[in-house]
Amino acid sequence: MSAVYNVNSLPMRTAPDTATAPSRRERLRDAVLRGLIALLRAIARLPLPVLARTGRGLGRLLHSVLPRRVAIARTNIRLCFPELDEAEVRTLARRHFIGLGQGIMEALWGWWGRHDTLPEYRIDGLEHLQAAQADGRGVLLYTGHFNASELGTFFLTLHAPISAIYRPNDLPPVDEAINAGRLRHVRALYPKDQPLAMVRALREGAALWIAPDQSFEGKQSAFLPFFGIRCATNTATPQLARMGHARILPFFVARSEDGLSYHLTLLPPVEGLPSGDDSADTQALNALLEAHIRRVPDQYLWGHRRFKDLPDGQPSPY
Repeated sequence: MSAVYNVNSLPMRTAPDTATAPSRRERLRDAVLRGLIALLRAIARLPLPVLARTGRGLGRLLHSVLPRRVAIARTNIRLCFPELDEAEVRTLARRHFIGLGQGIMEALWGWWGRHDTLPEYRIDGLEHLQAAQADGRGVLLYTGHFNASELGTFFLTLHAPISAIYRPNDLPPVDEAINAGRLRHVRALYPKDQPLAMVRALREGAALWIAPDQSFEGKQSAFLPFFGIRCATNTATPQLARMGHARILPFFVARSEDGLSYHLTLLPPVEGLPSGDDSADTQALNALLEAHIRRVPDQYLWGHRRFKDLPDGQPSPY
């Protein structure tokens, strides 16, 4: 039987001996952040349709006031979809930000909202996860950064016990608040720098959500094609699967055109993975991710500098 995990069971990082008390500026910052979080918690109690409309307005605002992120998004779209003309690039980038704003509000509702009434959603392939968990083996739910990912994962936890691998926020009050919200529905959160805890959980039958699609440099990386462009890519998924004796199930979320319903897709375990060739395995997973991005290109996180780390000293496109 799978063990039950919670965030308190994870190895804790200890502060170095040189750690000092927070400065006055840091205390003031944290007080302001806690006040803002309290306001967001209150907003999250609104009905999801209201939050979705508000989020789309927020996305339009973000598109207007974040020119650097807009430029990054347009650059990424040009690189990944060279067949688009400039007007199409700009339209797709704008649609992305509108969806991003909605995704932010969806996340708030998932973390802190009232869930007595749920929106319409459909899950295809849930039987693949149930079958994988039935024999006690661990599962890695491989996905990418889509703007409906938080809400889609919340829906999935209503049908199966799920944990998640995440990147801790640099601001402690924000990290604490988000983690508390996520732990309303996920079984455990594993910081990305705790691989041994992840392996232990997988060997005990956990299902871990993982989104390793952002630029990454380090021992667990390789220059692999993403939309045909070789860039630094995280190869941790097949490594974790091999060490944790786990299966890899691709998991993707899509929001409907009208923004009112959601479609979750769980694919069967990827045959032959892990093969022992982490780069080849990661490239196979990249291909599945790219296929889903092409289905809902406006819902992918284009504001991240995915191509900042390139081989052979190539200049950054940003």
